[in-house]
Amino acid sequence: ARMLAFRQYVAMLLESAGKVANKSSWKLRIRPQQLVHDMLANFSNLTTAPQLWRKTVITFVNEMGDSEPGIDEGGLTATAHATFWRNILRLEENLFECCKGQKPASYLPRADADKEKLEVVGRILLKSMLDNHPIGAGMSSFVFEYICDAHDQCIFMSSKPHAALLALADFDPFLSEQWAQLLNAGSDVLALLTRDLFDEQFEEEPLTQANVAETIVAGCRRKLLLDRRASLEALKRGWTFKN
Repeated sequence: ARMLAFRQYVAMLLESAGKVANKSSWKLRIRPQQLVHDMLANFSNLTTAPQLWRKTVITFVNEMGDSEPGIDEGGLTATAHATFWRNILRLEENLFECCKGQKPASYLPRADADKEKLEVVGRILLKSMLDNHPIGAGMSSFVFEYICDAHDQCIFMSSKPHAALLALADFDPFLSEQWAQLLNAGSDVLALLTRDLFDEQFEEEPLTQANVAETIVAGCRRKLLLDRRASLEALKRGWTFKN
């Protein structure tokens, strides 16, 4: 259903793109050593959404602005997108974060990330998917759930804590595993904890077998969504880029 919704959205964009999408290609000059900066700069200069439909032609240039050898027949563009997604997630960019541990974890936008940059990243994400360029496995699946407005219906349901825990495991496997164990814990174990440890809205209410599922879902919602909602919304604005 989600893929069908995405295809319908793509068809709508194509229809609205009109003649702009069929105009001359979109030529980008990119410095390989400054690829993230140059990609962000080019996509921030877009004025209308239909421009995203134009074929991209990338020329790699050196620091002096001289073109490097190579004609873009699709390979240079694919390389640029792959390199962008590999580098944009790095901690030094201060846009995304992941939880380090023994198990690999995916990335979510930081709460304190630059919202204007994240919006441009959202545009590049849309372009990558429209042109079938791989974005790698680094981005958390929750980002796409949020963009598609599926997070509340598919993840944060008090009656189905395992769905929320599965989403959390993609970002923080260790915490998800810890919280999952509480679903089968006895009253003596739960009595050692209070609900505010999961979400501050509960203050210091005791954790019980009757409320543990609801509490865990609220905790997952806090970690994945509430602590970074403005950043997720910035990505979504870029994805749904309009004039």
